Amino acid sequence: MTQAKGFDLTTVLKNHSRIRPNLIMKKLILTTIVALAVSSYAMAQKGSEDFSQKKNSIEIGFNPFSNNFETFRIDELKYRHFFGNSAIRVRLGFGFTSKKATNNENGGTFDPIITPAPNTTNTTSNTSNSKEETVTTTKKSEFNIFAGYEYHFNISRHMNLYAGAEIGFEMAGGSEKIETTGSSSSNYTSTSSYQTGYPSYNTVENIYRTTTDRTYTSLQETKKKDAFGAFAFGVFTGIDVNIYKGLYLGAELGLQYKHKSFKAPEITNSGSSNSTTMRYNKSGNTSTTKYEYESRSWTTDSEGLRTTVTTTSGDDIETETRTEKAMSLNQTKTSESGFKLYAAPALRIGWRF
Repeated sequence: MTQAKGFDLTTVLKNHSRIRPNLIMKKLILTTIVALAVSSYAMAQKGSEDFSQKKNSIEIGFNPFSNNFETFRIDELKYRHFFGNSAIRVRLGFGFTSKKATNNENGGTFDPIITPAPNTTNTTSNTSNSKEETVTTTKKSEFNIFAGYEYHFNISRHMNLYAGAEIGFEMAGGSEKIETTGSSSSNYTSTSSYQTGYPSYNTVENIYRTTTDRTYTSLQETKKKDAFGAFAFGVFTGIDVNIYKGLYLGAELGLQYKHKSFKAPEITNSGSSNSTTMRYNKSGNTSTTKYEYESRSWTTDSEGLRTTVTTTSGDDIETETRTEKAMSLNQTKTSESGFKLYAAPALRIGWRF
């Protein structure tokens, strides 16, 4: 098969990330049409059987240049039955994507302050460190089904043009999960010392120290993310070119009206935290150490109702449960309608029999 002059697939692939998707689509369609025309001319010389006499076809459509090469998706599977110059068709489209991203953050401070005074030494230091990891997982699925009619113009034994109309339904749904885990610690220390008992000096030292260690988790889940159902009607025109004994390539261009009805997402939040605080106090020869604990968990349902359970212990153990109406993160159900010019998919290959 003769290659279309000026088409370099390697160059297209290298430059894909720097070219707008709609520009890539235009180039692919133009290249496909040129390649099909050249292929048609080459195969016409071989006198193969009449392409238009075959009554059925199955084909697959895909776009290998979609999603910045992250996924290879099947745009459609299509069946056609021919009778005379007409054909009825049914096509199915589906896709699924799943992405996971991880973000890590680390932080800390060190803030020593030393303030000397006559016969006195005062030292204050404040240090802290923290780390946090957030994992975001998103999933999306799509499905569509269309039925339509085509009228074919057989311009040669190996090529035909067609035009038609179709009606169908689309649906999509997704989910998102954001999981965060982290920990932090802080240490505050204050020391002072002074001398007493002239003329024989004694050194008195005071120390106050507070250390807090904390761990926490949170989870935000979104169901029905970007979910919708859609009714669509469209008209189209296309070309099929026989390559070898019923194997063909094609391209299609259409205008479609679509009405989308978006579903309201359901968002829930939950989390927990645990902290331990140690307080140490030394004055002269006397010292005390006290520990305080706090455990907290919370959930916020899709209606924005937040329930928090807090347990603290020190001298006594106390548990508090609080339920309150928090601001809901959910969106309202919306819809949209409009016309769209499309070229889908970028590549079509089929078998007519």
